[in-house]
Parts: sequence; C-alpha cells; structure tokens
Amino acid sequence: DVARAAADLWRAKRWREASEHLSMALENRWPEESQADIYFGLADSYAHLGKPRQAFWHALAYLHVSRKQPPESWIKGLRGVAGLLALQPANVEPAAEELARRWRQAAQASRWDEALTALRRLTQEAPWAPEYQEAVAATYEKLGWNALGAVWRLRAARTRAIAADVDLQQRLAEMTR
Repeated sequence: DVARAAADLWRAKRWREASEHLSMALENRWPEESQADIYFGLADSYAHLGKPRQAFWHALAYLHVSRKQPPESWIKGLRGVAGLLALQPANVEPAAEELARRWRQAAQASRWDEALTALRRLTQEAPWAPEYQEAVAATYEKLGWNALGAVWRLRAARTRAIAADVDLQQRLAEMTR
C-alpha cells in the first residue's frame, strides 16, 4: 500500500510526499525490479525538489539495481542535477547534521521512537552514508524488529557497494553531462 501511494504521489508530481513514501517503501523486501522503480522515483523526486546529491545517489542506486539504461527523459531531468552538484558543499548538509544531533540525543536518553524518526529522516538526507542505515538496523533490532533490521543491513551493504563502484559513478556522470 505504501508503494502504491508513493507511485500515485510521484505521478501527481507531489515530490516531497512521494520521496517520503518511496523511502518507506524501501523497507520491504521487494524484488530488484521493484526496488529499481523505487530508486528511479526517488531520484526523480529529489531532482524536482532541488536536492542534487540525493537525486544523484538514488540514480546510482537505480543503475546498480536495475542494470539497465534509464529512459532518456529521466536522464535529461538529471542533467540539471549533475550541474548543481558542483555548487553543493562536500560535507553533509546542515539539516543532516541537526538530525544526527537529535538522533544521538534521543538514543542516549533511550527515547527509541524519537531516535528512529530522526535516523530515518537522516537516511533520506544522506542516503550515501551506510553508518546511518546500520544505526537504523541496530535500532530496529533493539526493538525486536529483526526483519526490518535485516532489510536496513542489506541497504547499508548496497550503499557500500555503490560507493565502491567507481565505474558506475563515472557512467552516471557521463550520462548526465
């Protein structure tokens, strides 16, 4: 249901809501083709939201999972995003830093619901950071939700694989020039 709602929001061009629902949809164990569609929607949504680092990262995830060429119309939309990347600082944005601070505070106080909310938002702000995905996994496991923890551990492993795949990164950079 979350994935269906996310797709409807994406089609309606409600980018912020679509990105939130698509992120939630990744918590399921979808076949790779479905995961690729979710990453495609996330990349497109973040591009429209003016978040180039997130858009580029989700585009990399799409290419990694789908192993196929994206539609030309989508590449055109990402071309503008690639140009914006040079204007952004290399460090994590202030929003992510604030979320990380809130997460640590809530975790230290054992306020797990608050910590998990901040962490999940943090993974949306910095999807390229596997340490936050691992922290989500650990929090779910602490709560006894081992299946969700396992999904997040797989996401962290995928994030590391994408970060190590220089050829994939170069391919996307060339596509979006």
